Amino acid sequence: MICICVTCLSCQKESEEIISSEPIASDQKIYKFTGDFDGNGFSDLAFWNSQDGTIWFGLYDGTAMVWKKVYENSEWKAVPVDPGTFKFTGNYIDPSDEKTKTYLGFWYYGDGNIWIAKYNGDKIIWNVAGIKKYYEE
Repeated sequence: MICICVTCLSCQKESEEIISSEPIASDQKIYKFTGDFDGNGFSDLAFWNSQDGTIWFGLYDGTAMVWKKVYENSEWKAVPVDPGTFKFTGNYIDPSDEKTKTYLGFWYYGDGNIWIAKYNGDKIIWNVAGIKKYYEE
């Protein structure tokens, strides 16, 4: 088993919040992303846990990092580990507040779609950004 310790980027102390109370198997995939998911000008962290389908954000406000579960869907837990899945991040300007924010995205071979997740301050919302199956005639 592997233990994942989370350290605050500002103070270098381990987080007292528990991201997962279950031990993580060595073959489990945890995908890590960085970006400014809440648009406050500071870098944040994201973890996508392929075992339970959860996505966690570590949101940094300049003084402390707060961990928040922003997505949970056991049906999608296999998506990030599928060898035909391409994962990425990018930036967009949120029209509601005109802040530049980072989104999570992936192209999934299984349905041929590009999926984009944007954070709304409470959770992330997935939307299809492209619907082109390269194998269709």
